[in-house]
Amino acid sequence: MKKAGLCTIAFSEKLLEEVLNLAKEVGFDGVEIWGKEPHMGEVFDEERVQKVKKMVDERNLSVSMFGSYLHLGVEGEVSKTDSILKIAQGLGTSIVRVWASNKGSHEATEGDWENCIRDLEKACGKAEKMGITLAIEMHTKTLADRGETTRRLIEKVSLPNLKVNFQPGLEDNIWERLNAVILG
Repeated sequence: MKKAGLCTIAFSEKLLEEVLNLAKEVGFDGVEIWGKEPHMGEVFDEERVQKVKKMVDERNLSVSMFGSYLHLGVEGEVSKTDSILKIAQGLGTSIVRVWASNKGSHEATEGDWENCIRDLEKACGKAEKMGITLAIEMHTKTLADRGETTRRLIEKVSLPNLKVNFQPGLEDNIWERLNAVILG
């Protein structure tokens, strides 16, 4: 059975409650909660997480993913992993969006790649203990900006709870990028 979800970032200027009402009214099954205010920050606050979970549940929606801005491979970012994973767990989702560094693959050094892979491995290890999958956002200005580079990350990390959040509509050809990730 296919389900439809709404990324709350689509209405980033609205309060989360308004976006959830819209999702319910339109008939969505679930939402990806945007990891920025005014929807949900990235510092774990149990009371806030419970409040958001209750708002979602009251509308008979599910949380398909927590859309964090955890930029793994950037100095100090991996330390935010525990907080972000607790938020996801509290929201009742088993998927967290993460970012592969904050540099495009064309400008990254081998050290940037090594740092990102190391941080992805650490974060995946913590996430695995909680039953959570990390989904690397395919996006410009990250190491996952092309199909080939995204595939490189997945293969180097080689952990079953690291996946790809494929985002269509970036500069290059969507089918080339998709084929590069899936087929190599």
